Amino acid sequence: MNSLFSSFDPFTSKSLPMGFLLTALTLILIPMNFWSHHSITLKLPNLAKKILHKSLLTNTNPSLPPSSTIFFPIFTLIYIMNTQSLFPHTFPLSSHMIFSLSLSLPLWLTPTIHNILHSPQITLSHLTPQSTPSPLIPTMTIIELLSLLIQPLTLSLRLMANLTAGHLLLNLISMITNLPTLIPTTIILSLLTLLELAISLIQAYIFTALLTLYTNN
Repeated sequence: MNSLFSSFDPFTSKSLPMGFLLTALTLILIPMNFWSHHSITLKLPNLAKKILHKSLLTNTNPSLPPSSTIFFPIFTLIYIMNTQSLFPHTFPLSSHMIFSLSLSLPLWLTPTIHNILHSPQITLSHLTPQSTPSPLIPTMTIIELLSLLIQPLTLSLRLMANLTAGHLLLNLISMITNLPTLIPTTIILSLLTLLELAISLIQAYIFTALLTLYTNN
């Protein structure tokens, strides 16, 4: 079982150099406007940004321009981290609680503090649902407050749990590979890798979508 979870340990001899090096390289190699003007490396991210803006930012303030939001960089960062963790002997950074919580907590806490400071009455009014009977107001307020406080935690746990399950499944299947079962195991691993690529994209979208909804609320 130690070898099964060794890829989740950043201090193993194989994970340490490759994992953090590949994580840094993926961020460095993101094309910039100065070097990729009118090239396909810039057109594809711009197209993805427009699609994400249409599907997500309709839930936020429509007066904000697409370039002033942080949701697309967060989506790109999570997707890159999810994808690079599929390489052999790499450290799956996005499947760790400290990574996902360090993303979700500041992005959730900043608009929450802003709303409390600038419109405290409106913010506190959301803690009590409409048409709540008077005897249930204290209980419902506590429940709504708890649900508000655990929002960054649920974002982190959702991202961590889904990616960890996928990596464990890939590790389990690769451990049973031997010469008689090489071809069927390779086919299964290839299909699971394609599935993990799709899950990486979906999880990045879900994280960004929920963060957008929490910010809007």
